[in-house]
Amino acid sequence: MKIAASLEINSDHPLARAIKNKAKAEDITYQTAEEFQIIKGKGGEGYINGELFWIGSHRFLHEKIGNNESIEVHKQIIELESSGHSIVAVGSN
Repeated sequence: MKIAASLEINSDHPLARAIKNKAKAEDITYQTAEEFQIIKGKGGEGYINGELFWIGSHRFLHEKIGNNESIEVHKQIIELESSGHSIVAVGSN
């Protein structure tokens, strides 16, 4: 949650607001990611303490990790998306 909020700190996207509100509700301290770049239609990426992190959609997750997503995780994501939930993936290299 700390990484997600740090990446979304300057965004007004509804999912970004939800992430920041959850971090605030849980009293999680976060910082602004440096060199944050939006990847249109997918998510974004930026540096936190010198490490590159990314945040985005299920599609962006596939682009970032290729076929390394476990079958079980993929099934869970598809099930959640099929029932109307939005998935936000967060990762680093």
